[in-house]
Amino acid sequence: MWDGRMAPAVRTYLKRFQGRLPNLAFYCTAGGSNSKKTLEELSAFTGKQPLALLSLRRSAVRSGDYRVALMKFADRIRSS
Repeated sequence: MWDGRMAPAVRTYLKRFQGRLPNLAFYCTAGGSNSKKTLEELSAFTGKQPLALLSLRRSAVRSGDYRVALMKFADRIRSS
């Protein structure tokens, strides 16, 4: 994320490899609350339904409260 939006480097990567990425899963870490909007923007940009989405607050990462959410995210990817 970059200021609540998809980072330019991510946009460039997705555009460059568009059509060559059969399965996608997106995650982001944010200090604010725009992460849901960014994940929706990623999905719309690729035109694909992601296997999984994960949004983590920076505070959860710092405190270690992200582990359960991360495991569920990985499980959704593995089961797809």
